[in-house]
Amino acid sequence: MLFRSYLKISWRNLLKDKRFTLLNGIGLSAGLACVMLCMLWVLDETTFDKGFEGQHQLMQVMVNHNDKGVISTDHAMSATFGRDVEKEFPEVEDFVTTAPPEWFSAFNMSIPGAHGSSPENTVGAKGNFVSDHFFQVFSFPLLQGNAQEVLADPKGIVLSESLATKLFGDPAHAMGQVMTWKWFSFSKDVKVNGVFKDMPAQTSTPYDFVLPLDAWKDIVPTNPNARAGAGGPFMTYLRLKKGADYATFSKRMSAFVRTQFPDAGQNEYFLRAYGDQHLYDHYENGVQTGGRIEYIRLFTLIATLILVMACINFMNLSTAKASTRMKEVGVKKTLGAGRGILVGQFLGESMLLTFASFLLALVWVWLLLPYFNNLTHKSMGLPLVPGFWVGCAAVLLCTGLLAGSYPAFYLSRFHPLEVLKGKLPQSFGELWARKGLVLFQFTLSMMFMIGVLVIYRQIRLIETKDLGYNKEHVMFFDLQGKAVEKREAFIGAINNIPGVINVSSMMRSPILPDGNEGPDMGTAPHPEASGKGDISSFNQMSVNYNLIETMGIRMAEGRSFSSAYGTDSAAVVINQQAALALGRKDVIGSTVRIYGKDYHVIGVVKDFHFNSLHVSISPFVFKLAPDDSFIILVRVSPGKEGDVLHQIQTLNSQWNPGYTFNYSFLDDDNLAQYASEHLVGSLAGCFAVLAVVISCLGLFGLAAFTSERRKKEISIRKVLGASTAHIFTLLSKDFVRLVLLACLLGFPLSWWFMHQWLEGFAYRVNIGVMVFIGAGLSLLVLTLFTVGYQSLRAALTNPVAALKAE
Repeated sequence: MLFRSYLKISWRNLLKDKRFTLLNGIGLSAGLACVMLCMLWVLDETTFDKGFEGQHQLMQVMVNHNDKGVISTDHAMSATFGRDVEKEFPEVEDFVTTAPPEWFSAFNMSIPGAHGSSPENTVGAKGNFVSDHFFQVFSFPLLQGNAQEVLADPKGIVLSESLATKLFGDPAHAMGQVMTWKWFSFSKDVKVNGVFKDMPAQTSTPYDFVLPLDAWKDIVPTNPNARAGAGGPFMTYLRLKKGADYATFSKRMSAFVRTQFPDAGQNEYFLRAYGDQHLYDHYENGVQTGGRIEYIRLFTLIATLILVMACINFMNLSTAKASTRMKEVGVKKTLGAGRGILVGQFLGESMLLTFASFLLALVWVWLLLPYFNNLTHKSMGLPLVPGFWVGCAAVLLCTGLLAGSYPAFYLSRFHPLEVLKGKLPQSFGELWARKGLVLFQFTLSMMFMIGVLVIYRQIRLIETKDLGYNKEHVMFFDLQGKAVEKREAFIGAINNIPGVINVSSMMRSPILPDGNEGPDMGTAPHPEASGKGDISSFNQMSVNYNLIETMGIRMAEGRSFSSAYGTDSAAVVINQQAALALGRKDVIGSTVRIYGKDYHVIGVVKDFHFNSLHVSISPFVFKLAPDDSFIILVRVSPGKEGDVLHQIQTLNSQWNPGYTFNYSFLDDDNLAQYASEHLVGSLAGCFAVLAVVISCLGLFGLAAFTSERRKKEISIRKVLGASTAHIFTLLSKDFVRLVLLACLLGFPLSWWFMHQWLEGFAYRVNIGVMVFIGAGLSLLVLTLFTVGYQSLRAALTNPVAALKAE
């Protein structure tokens, strides 16, 4: 009965003071919704590459390349690396080798009677070549076929459920059927030997189908005389036996490889948990330094701080309105209520309001999820997994206790005799505790505002910086089918389309992933004559005639490739960083060696950003090799993109019937490099707005209670001649002081955090003083606007009404 009584009283108190309940309800629900959205995103991110049988035993082999003291990390191994390690170490239970997924942007899949007729009957799909134990190591469920047999036949294929349905109408009907896959100029008929359930969305490299790795030999025949080695482009995964110590195993494996294979040199081989590849993929000088896990930590911290800000509102508003509850406390204590009972009552009020806010937060989450999914490029929903709701219950409990603990202990300690006489005990420490909490809110709001301004300035730099080439109005796509065999004729046909300014081809995408340099790209160019200079790490790109002109890369000296010269097949064009590394003034005409073959330098281009702005420009070498160029680049006249695209699609279908046409624009792919930064900017902007709104809600409530508590003082001052401006200044000056103090605390903290974030960019903006001035003035204006309403309302109130109450 006592519990029911206190519950009823708590509910009545919340309904009695609707302004208090509304302000706190909105603030708490917004904070809880923010935390729940963050929890959904974290849950999605942390479940990537998880859920396999024996996932804790599944490892990926990595290598630290030691190049004269400079260490770079990748996952490139030889095709036989896994087999060699399995034979040597009994700890290895099984292994899988795959080709690099980035090689295969899209395959064209068709069935008999459909291929060769029209692109509408062809399905584009993403796949890879994998070794025969793929489905034994990675436990993707097979709907059709046996895991031990589906990849045993080099002329077979295993489809995903959705791809099998697209091609054959039903996964069961796909078994044993013959179909054709096409990739660039390669084409092969295969038999469907299995169907697997669609890979989860939380898979780093999801495939629509897989092909046996032995089939790769049909594309790139194996050299029987090639010397066995550790290096290569392939990826190797090991499943260790239970209880194996992977750290100790890594050291033994690395020592074995360096001893067994001369090409391993001083490289260090180690294992990384397969489930870590999504979150921990960033290495600096051979040491794992983070990745997407940094954003998870950042946004979890920010969401928590926003919820704390909402709790601070509850604390401040509850203690500020203590005068309305002191007689209630005095009467209950006089009638025998102990402090513990009162604490329980006030905590109950807090929990009741928090639970109501949680229900409102669920509505916020449901309404905001479509926008949040669009922002994060995910398809999340409220999950049914118990862990998420247990986490929500824990957050709900902590929020209720955090928000209600200080007010509960503060209100329950009132002495009954004093409060019944109308005296509200208030110490200097309590006053400063309340101001300290408001200062904390202001400081966080200041830091969020400065952070957003710096992030948007950096994104603006990314979007507007001169990259050393013209990225506008350039489209590119894969060379396919018959067009590969008749490359120059196909390029000539595109060049004749009205609106096409320039067209050429290159080996790979014009935008390379960060750190895509090293020994896998070539050997060290060096001056043949003097022996000075050495480029031990560089990028190499095989290109066609006119590529430099099509991309709009500017020449610094010398010339570009030209068909007018018969010797350009043995020539290279380098960038300024490569010329600087060679250490010669007369670099034009010098000789460099790549893959054991000599080339002469005919030109130097001005440095351009072929990686993102996270990394500095490194040496780059263009080599003329039209037969190795499989990406077509087309520069289009502004405003003609639609017409040219339609005509290229028509031309491609004429040349390559049965092939899908996939294209990209260079400026879009350039921005795609900064997807994480755009996500940070968008979420930071939302968090900053939310933080400011919650702070203003609390500020509005505090200003209202302050003016209410001092209304008689204000009335007397007005009677004695105080002006409206004087009253406004009187009520606002304390909050203005807190804003100025928040600036003193927030400015250095913001500078440090944003300086750390900008360290991830080789090219970054300077954090100028105007950022701090702009954020400070904005917060000051918002504070004056929020407090000003209540101050003016109190200043304009008729003093007679307040003094009559005495």
